[in-house]
Order: sequence, then structure tokens, then C-alpha cells
Amino acid sequence: LKSLKNVKMIFEVRDLWPDLPIAIGAIKSKISIKILKIIENLAYSNANHIICLSSGMEKELKIKKIEKKITVITNLSDIKRFNSIKISEPSLDYFENMQGKKFVVYAGSFGRINGLEYLIDIASEMNKINLNVNFLLFGNGYEKEKIEKKAIKNNLLNETIFINDYLPKKLMPKLLSLASVSSSFFINLPEMENNSANKFFDGLAAGKPIMINYKGWQADLLINYNAGFLIPHNQPKKAADKLNKILLDQTLLDKMSKESKKLANQFDIEVNYKKFENVIDQTFYEERKY
Repeated sequence: LKSLKNVKMIFEVRDLWPDLPIAIGAIKSKISIKILKIIENLAYSNANHIICLSSGMEKELKIKKIEKKITVITNLSDIKRFNSIKISEPSLDYFENMQGKKFVVYAGSFGRINGLEYLIDIASEMNKINLNVNFLLFGNGYEKEKIEKKAIKNNLLNETIFINDYLPKKLMPKLLSLASVSSSFFINLPEMENNSANKFFDGLAAGKPIMINYKGWQADLLINYNAGFLIPHNQPKKAADKLNKILLDQTLLDKMSKESKKLANQFDIEVNYKKFENVIDQTFYEERKY
């Protein structure tokens, strides 16, 4: 299309492809992998400018020896939208009326790479030590039925674990306003550490402590700013104990919430749109400077 229309192309890397599907075993054929890597190289080599959604992705492209202009522009925190919570929604009002409960919220994909069975395991351990903690899961995906069955098997579905379909984005501020802690999960793959999940930035915009189970640049941000915390992989008891300790410390929760909101300013739409606009200007009018 670039050649046919004689235009310039900005290529945005939202995930490292085909690295991720290869890493999780979704693509195994050597011939398919070779073809996909050729397509990958074609995309990069024909781009006039590349946008990466994380610094980790940029580093990986440099390892691949991609000698192109690269700008890092992450997903965004829509602070203005999350500061306005006016919508009433019956399904969410139900949770709002559950007095004295703490809510751990996950809103996103229920895919193979998310490994949300682990969150059910954590909820099962939490049920043994603190009955006032509920887990709200909103989304859809390949493993949703499997996750629901596990929650039923553990006698927790609609007791302390509530699994619902995706919410419209306009309702996300309302949902996260209920959260004591927001969360983001991925299976234990080094390739996932460079991700730039929307749920992470929504949690910041809502000013909520964020719980994640993977290392990388997001974990570094949360730890450095005290805006959230990291739980270990595949150790549900340890994860539940750490989560419970934080949930019982309201002073710490309030401090993390404050730092989360502050961190969101780095990813605000108004700030990052200007970076995006400059990339377009530089690409189409290369005599201009940033």
C-alpha cells in the first residue's frame, strides 16, 4: 500500500511479533516461522519511522539490528476521563453497595498469555485468610470458560470471585473506582516483560495501586514510585499473603494510590499526543525538528 500510494509509513509496534506467538508455542512450523520473520523484516525495513509502546520493545529492535528512527510512545492514561465518574450501572452499583469489602479488579483479556487461573488460585488462598476480599474479573477470551470452571470447582464463583463480560470503556472509570487494587497478569515469559497493557495505564489513571506478576519496565516503575507491587509467579499462598497484608494497611494503600495518580501524569494523553504529532511532522516533513 505504501508503494502503490507513494506515501510514507509509520509502523507502530504494539507487541513483538512474531516473537510472542512463537514463545507461547502458537506457531511451531519452521517454515511458518521463517515466512513470518521475512514479513517482520519487510515491515521494519519499509517503515520510515517506528513507534514502540515500551522501552523494552525498542531495546529488542536494536538487538534485531533495526536501524530505523524509533520513538517510544506508550499506551496512555486518560486522566481527564477517569476523574469524571457520573454513570450509574446496575451491575457495578451492586458491588458498590457491598459494604466493608475490598475489591481486586482485573479488566482485560482472558487469553492464554494472561494466565488468569493463577488469580483464581490467589483468590482461593485469600478465602482462607480474609473473607472480606472480592475479586472482580471483567473481560472475555480463550480461557474464560476454563477460569469459570475453576472458580466453580473451588466454590468461589459469585461468592468472592465475580466473572463478567467486557465493559464498555466509558464504564471503566466506574469499575476501577471500586477497586482497592487493580491488576495485570501474564504467564511467565520473558517476552511479556516488554508489554504495554492498557489495563496498567487505566489503573494509573484511576489512581489505584497496581498488582502485577511479571518483571520488566512496568514492575520497575511501580517499585520505584511505590505505586503498586509485584507478586511471585505460581506461588498463590505467598501472593495472597502479600496482597492481604497490603489490603489491611489503609495508610499504605492511600500512599500507593497517590503515587499511582502522580505516575499517571507521565502517560497522560495531552503529553504523549504531542510526541505522536512530532513523529508525524518529522516523518512527512523531514526538514522539521522535534
